Amino acid sequence: MHSHIIKPFALLALIFIAIGCNPTKRAIKQHPVRAYLPTELQDLYFGMPLSEFEGMRSAEEQPSETYDFRRVFFEEFSDSEIEYVVYYFDNEGDLPLYEIIVAYRDADSRDQTARRLLGSPNAEEGEWRYDSREGYELMAWAFQKKLVFAAPLPGTEWNE
Repeated sequence: MHSHIIKPFALLALIFIAIGCNPTKRAIKQHPVRAYLPTELQDLYFGMPLSEFEGMRSAEEQPSETYDFRRVFFEEFSDSEIEYVVYYFDNEGDLPLYEIIVAYRDADSRDQTARRLLGSPNAEEGEWRYDSREGYELMAWAFQKKLVFAAPLPGTEWNE
């Protein structure tokens, strides 16, 4: 008699359970440093293996004859303050992401984003340093129209 009422509630409960168990939401909580990254990049994290990155981003690898210790990927953005992003992956082990260079369309957009995400510079030379709570110190700085984020992960160029 009441089964037509129970079925919608059961379906609604299943939807809430599925949303609560979303692995992407769990992953974001597991990588607190994502809060410092622009919204367009908050699905990424430092130490992310290249194999995981390639399945989720449309970035293209840029051949490099200069540096054999890293792999470089380039991604363009059209509907954003961001013009393009360059990603650096170490060229050993599981090829972890260790640097992200975000190029903005203008310096004002870069500065507004930096203030919103990072606050006032808290390190030498107007740079930012934050404890990642993942065993490394997140480093960030502005350069030209770019905002650079780097993680000195073991074995990468920033850790040597």
